[in-house]
Amino acid sequence: MRVKKKVAERSSDARYEELAALVEARSGLVFAPNRRVEAEAGIRRAMKQASTADLGAYLALIRGDPEALDDLVDELTVGETHFLRDPDQMDLIRREVLPALQMRKSAGPPARVWSAGCATGEEAYTLAILLQEAGLDTDALVLGTDLSSAALVKARAASYSEWSMRGVSSAFAESYFRKVRGRRILVDRLRGKVRFERLNLVGDEPYASVGASRMDLILCRNVLIYFDHDTAGRIAARLFECLAEGGVLLTAGADLLLGEFAPFEVEVTRVGLVYRRPLSSSLAAARPVVRTRTSERRPAAVPAPAPAAAIPPAGEPGDPAPQPHADLGREAFERVLAHANAKGAEDAQRVAAAALRRHPLDAHLHYVHAALLLSLDRDEDAEEEAERALFLDRSLAIAHFLLGTILRKRGARHDAARAFRNARDLCAARAPEEGVPAWAGERMGALHSAAASEMERLEMSVA
Repeated sequence: MRVKKKVAERSSDARYEELAALVEARSGLVFAPNRRVEAEAGIRRAMKQASTADLGAYLALIRGDPEALDDLVDELTVGETHFLRDPDQMDLIRREVLPALQMRKSAGPPARVWSAGCATGEEAYTLAILLQEAGLDTDALVLGTDLSSAALVKARAASYSEWSMRGVSSAFAESYFRKVRGRRILVDRLRGKVRFERLNLVGDEPYASVGASRMDLILCRNVLIYFDHDTAGRIAARLFECLAEGGVLLTAGADLLLGEFAPFEVEVTRVGLVYRRPLSSSLAAARPVVRTRTSERRPAAVPAPAPAAAIPPAGEPGDPAPQPHADLGREAFERVLAHANAKGAEDAQRVAAAALRRHPLDAHLHYVHAALLLSLDRDEDAEEEAERALFLDRSLAIAHFLLGTILRKRGARHDAARAFRNARDLCAARAPEEGVPAWAGERMGALHSAAASEMERLEMSVA
């Protein structure tokens, strides 16, 4: 029986791999091993739709029927989304992207925005609402594209459950939706503002064929995670070509960094990365430009250096070297630590700030800069830097711990507990003796204990 079970499992694995290969050839979608359960659930849904429970028969159907393969791709790509998803990015669009379009309103062309991978339409309609609120909806193009035909049918219907409205205010829902039999129906004046088109981002069809050209804003969030590195890079380069000069591309925190694939201006903000096409087309062949936004708040006066214990120790001889980004930032990282231990936090903070101008995508440098700012009692700036570090690398446990320390200091106990919990859980998944990146000489086990202790202290203080 065990032999038969193993043979069946090997056969099932082989068919799964063949199905995955067919999907990849058709759509470019790649499912990492840790997402196999999700992919298998989509396959089961597609098999049910095709009225077959036999994986071999379904594989034969997929090989011979392109429409059946499209149905499978639909099941694997229907995304989960909602209105005003990621409020921080929506606020960034309101504060920066739309005002720039308002400045050119009288003389320039109408606004052009694109939700690439729009799923069932919530994101595209959100963009239409933001344009209307800014007075930019006249003759504007709001484009939503997706690979899934089934998702686009739902998007065009503009009928949503309360689940799609989570996180929005009652005023927002009442202003833009009618309630009909428990559903939220988008008002007609906005429904007609959005054009939905089917587009395969890895296909040969030019993006411009569906109107995706000269875009002022592109949202492509949680889409590139489905593709391998090279495929995602090719898509990024094509998205760059679709931007108008000065146009902005926004991705999600889980998406890979795109600066290496096209000459974007990349701006590191506390809510994520902003990719911008340079204003001059003559820069199109230049190297990517990367900037770190300075705090919008007035910097606090820098007091006398704080104790060296507030920053990462340099480590003892024989300890593993610090492990910042595996790039040219390593030398800068080590130089910052050397300054911190030899000359104090104030001097090291200036060195760190200078290093970040050269290596703005190095999460470890942002972390150590945050630690230095905290030691100088520049708490708000430290919080902002810690958040930048975590946007660039959510797995950096020590940055979660530092953020928890900052939040606890300013009395945000609930948020501090969450940050410490993140640090604890990340450490729990690693070997206790493993070194902590960006904190020479410390071990995961010790950081795990420290995070757990901080959580306990917070719980006791609340009690």
